[in-house]
Amino acid sequence: PAPDVLHIPAMSPAEETRLPLSVIPDPSRAIADGTVARSDEASVIQAPRWDLSDLYTSRDDPDIARDFDDAAARADHLERTCKGRLAELDGAAFAALLQDYEYIQEKLGRIYSYAGLAHAADRDDAERGRFMQSTQERVNAISTKLLFVTLELNRIDDAVLEEQLSVPDFARYRPWVEQVRAFRPHQLDDEIERVLHEKSVVGRNAWIRLFDESVDRKSTRLNSSHVSQS
Repeated sequence: PAPDVLHIPAMSPAEETRLPLSVIPDPSRAIADGTVARSDEASVIQAPRWDLSDLYTSRDDPDIARDFDDAAARADHLERTCKGRLAELDGAAFAALLQDYEYIQEKLGRIYSYAGLAHAADRDDAERGRFMQSTQERVNAISTKLLFVTLELNRIDDAVLEEQLSVPDFARYRPWVEQVRAFRPHQLDDEIERVLHEKSVVGRNAWIRLFDESVDRKSTRLNSSHVSQS
């Protein structure tokens, strides 16, 4: 046998009835020989599917394009008006900046979550794969414009930052600020950080996707059928 195929001994009908309906190896045979009642046929043949409609209705949902455009416009505005000025902002202005930053990240996270979950549900679907790739690329392009926020935040003097954090609207972000600044010793030059971020789509993220798709292609022999390991 191929090295990536694991063989499992055949199960008796009694053992099969203890399996969840959606993983019975041969649903049509199980129904035909009475192992599974015909009334359960729909449950056996139709595997569960995630309902992602709380995020978006489909890949063609116009809200995806609108949310991307909204996030891109806001990111452009923040970069144009605030880049290079974070240490000069008072607490109220810094809080307003982070509210916009948070809004953009939530928009991008919503789109990315939809694309990732839709792709995970069927990795063999080429259209889902292309949608996931294009989503990664656009999220990366928009988030690159926002890199200055965390990079500049880490360069602000402790005393200056504490004065800014004395404003209640900014103080609510203190846990996040402390988490970001914990990585100050490891922060590289801005240009290097930007290049690493831009290349993540064809670097780290590409390897993660390759691993996921490779595991998805592996199968396990269950009776006379091959079952995906994903």
